[in-house]
Amino acid sequence: MIEAQFPTLFYIQDLGFKSLHLQYVEKMYAVMQNTPSTKMWECDTYGSFQTYDLRSEPLFKKLLDDCAAHVNLFAKKFGINKAKAECNGSWFNIARPGNFQEFHMHAMSHFSAVYYVKTPQNCGNIVFKSHEADTNMFLMPIDEETPNNWSTMFYPAIEGRLIIFR
Repeated sequence: MIEAQFPTLFYIQDLGFKSLHLQYVEKMYAVMQNTPSTKMWECDTYGSFQTYDLRSEPLFKKLLDDCAAHVNLFAKKFGINKAKAECNGSWFNIARPGNFQEFHMHAMSHFSAVYYVKTPQNCGNIVFKSHEADTNMFLMPIDEETPNNWSTMFYPAIEGRLIIFR
């Protein structure tokens, strides 16, 4: 018998906010012009983490509320039926060609979400790394890659797509 234990779940949903994307982009670029980037990363990607919180902008309220509703749906897959998701931080990143974001964890969150406002042609993917990959000091000699032995995986960046993860 083979059993799957400790699964990693991802919630993928395409949202209907594309009509607001131009306004989102204009606001984000205006913020970028007037607000310093987060300086906690080695990459050159602009980030508003801890310098500008999207929750302060009424333009993003519907999007953030909708994301929270989807987090609540996802939480049910973990047996969380009565909790109500509360967004405790929201920021944006703007990556230029060649930019990236280092692997990192959102340690003080039950769930995290990414929403793609604009995805230029040939833009990068979002890459996830297994927690097991950090502790695997004796690599298995794999002959065939399957989802059962992946240590990293990715989702393409698609405009209007929401990805929720632990």
